[in-house]
Amino acid sequence: MGVKMNLGTTSLDPKELERRKEENPFARISDIVYQMLEEAILSSELEPDTRLNTAKIAEHLAVSGTPVSTAIQRLADNGLVTETVGDNGKYHNYYVFDITNESLAELFEARSSLEAEVAMICANRAPVIDLSAMEKLAADFRDAWEECASDPESAVPVAERARLDADFHESLVYATDNKYIIDMYEAIKPSIRYTSIRTAEFITGADQEKGMRLLGAQHLSICKAIRSGYPETARSVMIHHIEYSFRRCLMDRIEKARKKERK
Repeated sequence: MGVKMNLGTTSLDPKELERRKEENPFARISDIVYQMLEEAILSSELEPDTRLNTAKIAEHLAVSGTPVSTAIQRLADNGLVTETVGDNGKYHNYYVFDITNESLAELFEARSSLEAEVAMICANRAPVIDLSAMEKLAADFRDAWEECASDPESAVPVAERARLDADFHESLVYATDNKYIIDMYEAIKPSIRYTSIRTAEFITGADQEKGMRLLGAQHLSICKAIRSGYPETARSVMIHHIEYSFRRCLMDRIEKARKKERK
């Protein structure tokens, strides 16, 4: 059934859409709607498992249904929305992506196995891969978390920190130049994008400064092991990083579940 969509409690405002149109007259309406829906999902204004009603969103934003449908399909392609098709194949339902704790554990188990091997391959291939681009992503990731630890109010948005995280891991996968590894990674990429967002979203409290700095430094540690050409070290550091991210993401879900029970 899903969670009932309540647009009145979100930042999906027709005035905001008009403001963005005026700010960028050449932007497509579907792109603006996509950005607004993405922000509502990443901020948890639209909760996981919320059913997205195209007609209601279009009416609420005072636009036609076509750009809304285009935006929702793009969200589905990027893993933030799941799509189900009716028995007759005609009706499509869209829900804000969610994942169970059991599936989350299985996902990180798969990531640990796959990306540990990826790190080893990259270390073995260090002389022939573009480490500078990889290190730039890692440095940007560290700087984003350092900024968040120092001044959370002006920090890089959660979505950007999550993007830097996902882009770094993807760059390692593609650096292996192994079609089968890349295909396996692509199969779980939507779920990885989601967990990157949720992990980044959780480590934001004032008492999490140490966790922010620790997470921010881990990508550079992976790069250092790869550049040094130490496959086993690269493997070990990658496993530690993924296990740390898993614990953070799971803690987030447990805490949210407890808050719901107390209400």
